[in-house]
Amino acid sequence: MELYRLKYFLSVAQQQNFHHAAKTTGISVASLSKAVSGLEDELGVRLFERQGRNIRLTPSGLELRAKAKEIIELEESVRFSVSGGKSRIEAIITGPEVLLAKFGVDFIQPLLKNFNDIQIRYVGKEDKEAMEKVLLGDADLALLTIEPDSRLTSKPLGKVHFVTCASENHTFGKTKGKISITEVLKYSFVVPDQFIYGSVQKQQSPDGWRDDMFPRKKSFLTSSLSTVVSLVHSGKALAYLPDYIAVAEGFKVVDVEGCPYTCTQEIRLVAKAPERLSWLNSLF
Repeated sequence: MELYRLKYFLSVAQQQNFHHAAKTTGISVASLSKAVSGLEDELGVRLFERQGRNIRLTPSGLELRAKAKEIIELEESVRFSVSGGKSRIEAIITGPEVLLAKFGVDFIQPLLKNFNDIQIRYVGKEDKEAMEKVLLGDADLALLTIEPDSRLTSKPLGKVHFVTCASENHTFGKTKGKISITEVLKYSFVVPDQFIYGSVQKQQSPDGWRDDMFPRKKSFLTSSLSTVVSLVHSGKALAYLPDYIAVAEGFKVVDVEGCPYTCTQEIRLVAKAPERLSWLNSLF
């Protein structure tokens, strides 16, 4: 059983589509198809079945995916150990995009410092899907704002507190002291219509605000962080944002009085059995 065939098979299994896998890996569709067919002939089973335009793993394919990942990890570990840590590292990190942009840069510094030949691929996914990708072996690491599965090794990276933000172009940008929640609710907010900052509690809106208790004037809805940031900078809207975004963008944190509710997230780095790979285990 050739290792390259297993790697190609894993690429197709991850994407559930030959064309998408070809774009991701830089391998032609024909080469991927040939590798999968070769494995099927060698094992005497079907690994995929068609589902519309896409494909899905058969029970045999699901079993092989788990075993193939273990084989590839073992091969990487042996190669890394024998080469004295000089072999190439290819890491896949997943999680909400805003977390990848912030924490996904910070925690990898030891890897960049200690290993010269490293390639990191960031894959933006919501918390649950990101955790599932790690459990399935489709990603090495995930950044989560939810409680991780007990099968994963977890490391806390820090806590995030959400704050009400304004720019210097907004009325509140030059206001000193506390501002009552009644006054705050008179102004427009830009609010995400998806969980772009990660997961929050059930009673909270996608940005962590309690609109059920303190309904805002939601003048702007978007799934784009850059749009949120632009609208706040323009002075046209307030936003409830993770504190690290407020700091990065230079926003003023509005000191809101009369609202007892807050949103806090704990950011965790997770991996499945990191002890199998020395470079991965070094992060924990």
